[in-house]
Amino acid sequence: MRDGVPHLRGGRLLVSRSWSRAKTLVASAVLTILLFAPVAFFILQHDDWFAAEVSQRAVVGATGPSHSPRQAPAEVLPSPTIRSRPDVSSPSTTPPLASHEPTASKPTRSRTVSTPAMRPAIRHVLPVAGCSTSYARAHHDYPAADVFAARGCLFVAPVTGRVDEVNRLDRWRSATNRGADRGGLMVSVVGRDGVRYYGAHLEKVFPSITAGLVVEAGTPLGRVGDTGSARGVGAHLHFGLSWPTKAGYWWVRRGVVPPAAFLDAWRAGRNSSPVAATVNARRAYGEDSICRNFC
Repeated sequence: MRDGVPHLRGGRLLVSRSWSRAKTLVASAVLTILLFAPVAFFILQHDDWFAAEVSQRAVVGATGPSHSPRQAPAEVLPSPTIRSRPDVSSPSTTPPLASHEPTASKPTRSRTVSTPAMRPAIRHVLPVAGCSTSYARAHHDYPAADVFAARGCLFVAPVTGRVDEVNRLDRWRSATNRGADRGGLMVSVVGRDGVRYYGAHLEKVFPSITAGLVVEAGTPLGRVGDTGSARGVGAHLHFGLSWPTKAGYWWVRRGVVPPAAFLDAWRAGRNSSPVAATVNARRAYGEDSICRNFC
């Protein structure tokens, strides 16, 4: 300013600087609008998504950090419609499961067919246990064995099987010598092998031994004695091998197969079976319904 009048050059400079600042501000505002207009437009178009995000972040802030619902692994539940593949060797006949029942795979049972070669051998034991014994190689009038042992020695089941016939009453009389009474007190056992094993002249039959009872090899059945026709001869066990018959067929029950060779094997611990010999004896003997020898 010179003499109270503004200096023209300086005033132009101030006006020029103010105009430059205005242009800069306008340009900045325009540039800002151009940059943020798409963002504002996107927000207006997706306001629902932003509201959900704000709500989710508010929950996270209140309860602590956790996985977003979109990232949480889904719980795997067993499907009731999925079934294990059935065994093609045995088609399944199980009805479809209800939709609310979970499916469980069932174990497959393997069925083994038993053949004669696979079946275990039938175990045999000497019919007199715990005592010294002796017997002859032959028997009078029909095949059997008189096994001599001390009175009271145990008569045991020679094989696992079922008790067939039991007699606890000594009816024998020397005057009549009836064949059906000669055995005195006796027990017979039909083994699992189909052979009947007979022991007679017993002093006692144990009370628990009754017809139909299943016994194991070595089960005590009674005690050696001299009842029946052994009276006065000496205590011994009359031992006979035969095939099963109806009750009362005493002439078969008393013995149809020589037992000495089998007794030898059982005493030595060998498991010799009388099945084949019994089958052959039955074929040769036939199906007699009456006694025909030493009756």
